[in-house]
Amino acid sequence: MSDINYREIEVLPVDFEEMVLLLKNRIQTRLPNRWTDFLTSNFGMELLEAFAYEATLFHYYLNASVNECFMPTAKTQTAVYNLAKTIGYKPLGPQQSTVSVRFSIPAVITKNIDIPIYTKLNSSSGIPFYTTENAVLYKNTTYVDVDAKAGSLFDETFISTGEAKYKYVLKNYPVNAVESVFVDDQEYTYSSFMDLETTDLLYTIEFDSDYKASIIFGDGKYGSNPSKGSIINIKYVSGADSTSNVSPFTVNSILDILYDEDSAIVTNVSVVNNEPAVGGSEAETPGEIKVNAPSIYRTQYRCVTKQDFKDTVLALAGVEKTSVIDHTDMDEIGIFGVKICVVPEGGKYPTETFKNYIQDYLEQKKIISTQVDLIDPSFIPYDVSVSVNLQGNVSSSIVSNRIRSIVTEYLKWENRELGEEVSKQEIYKLISNISGVGTINNLTVEENRSVYVSETPVIGENTVKYHDSLNM
Repeated sequence: MSDINYREIEVLPVDFEEMVLLLKNRIQTRLPNRWTDFLTSNFGMELLEAFAYEATLFHYYLNASVNECFMPTAKTQTAVYNLAKTIGYKPLGPQQSTVSVRFSIPAVITKNIDIPIYTKLNSSSGIPFYTTENAVLYKNTTYVDVDAKAGSLFDETFISTGEAKYKYVLKNYPVNAVESVFVDDQEYTYSSFMDLETTDLLYTIEFDSDYKASIIFGDGKYGSNPSKGSIINIKYVSGADSTSNVSPFTVNSILDILYDEDSAIVTNVSVVNNEPAVGGSEAETPGEIKVNAPSIYRTQYRCVTKQDFKDTVLALAGVEKTSVIDHTDMDEIGIFGVKICVVPEGGKYPTETFKNYIQDYLEQKKIISTQVDLIDPSFIPYDVSVSVNLQGNVSSSIVSNRIRSIVTEYLKWENRELGEEVSKQEIYKLISNISGVGTINNLTVEENRSVYVSETPVIGENTVKYHDSLNM
C-alpha cells in the first residue's frame, strides 16, 4: 500500500462542479479511447453527476460532523449543549421571573389568614404564578408581602424500579425548576453532581437539549437509591419564560382558596404586585452557552476573585450588565467586601426581589468570609452642546439628525460599561466623521439632571446650533 499524499488530500475538490470536472479528467486520462462522449445527453454523464453529487454531500456531512465535535465551531443546539456538559456546565433552560406580591384585606380582622407555599396566582394576561414561602396575614393587620415565581406547578408520581441511576423522565417540558422530591414521604435534597461517597438522600437533574428533565437518584454508594416499589412524588414547574416578566399591578388573581386559623374560608383577600416581575428569560442560545460555559468552568462554580463574581452574575437569567468593585477600587469596602451593581434586562433598576435572588445565589458560591452587597446603578443624563459649520449645500436638519443619532448611540447605557467615562474626544471624532460636517466649534459634554431638546438655526449663516440632553 502506497503512502498517502496529504497534499493531494488538502486540495481535493468539494464543489459539485469541481467534482464533476475531476471525474471527467480522470476518465479522459485512464480511458482515453473507451469513453469519448461527454455530452449531457449521455447516460454515463448522468451517472457521473450522481456520483459527484453524492461525494459532495458526503463531504459536507463529514465536515459538519467534525465541526460539531468542537465548541468554537459547533452550531447545533444539541452539540453545543452536550459539549458544555462535558466540562460540567449545565446550560440554563427557560427561567422563571420573580416578584413580590401583596395579599391584603379591606379592613383589619380578628383571625390570622394562612397563605401557604405554592398558593397559585394569575396575572391579567393569564401568566401563572405561585408563592414560594409560607406566610400569614396576621390579625390586626391589613396586608403581607410574599415572594412569588412564575410558572405552572405539576405533580407526578413514579414507582421506583430499584435500578441504580435510573432516569425518571418528567412529562411536561421545558422544566423551569424542581420544587421537591419525596420518596415514601422522605424528602430528598438536590445535588448538582453525584460524585461523593455518601448514603444521604440526594437526587440530581439531567436535562436534554429540549430541557426535558430526568430525575436521577444515587446508586447506593454515591447517594441513596430508592428501593424497588417505593413511591416517588415530584413537584416541578414548567411554562415560564421571558413573557413572565409582567408589569406592576398585573398579578391580581388568587386561584386557590384561603382559610383563616379556624379553617373558615376567606373570600375578601386580594393580591397585587407593586413592582414588575423580573428574571424571566428564554433558554440559553448556543452562542450564549459558548460564552458562559468557559467562564463558569474557569470559576469552577466558586466566587473568589472579582472576575469570578462578574462571570457568575452575568450568567444569571435577567442580568444585562454588571460591575464588581472591591477594596482595590474603594478602601472603604474592606478586604472581605464585594459590592455588585446589576442592570436587569431592559435597563430598569433591579427590584428588591431580584437583588435578593442574586444575593442568595452568590451566598452559595462565595467563601464564607466574603461580604456581598447588591447596589443600584445610576443612569446619568448628559448635556451635549455643539456648533458645526456645514460643507456644501447639505441640509442642516439632516446633519442635526445624524449628529443626534450617533451621539445618542454612543451614550446609550446598552453600549457602555458601568462606570465607563464619557469621552469628549470620542464624541468629537464621531461628529467629525459625519458627512456634511466641516468644522466643529464649542463642543461641551456635561453631566446634567435636566432633560430637554432645543434647536436654534442661525439665520444667514451655513451653521446649525443645538443643545441636546441625552440619557446614558
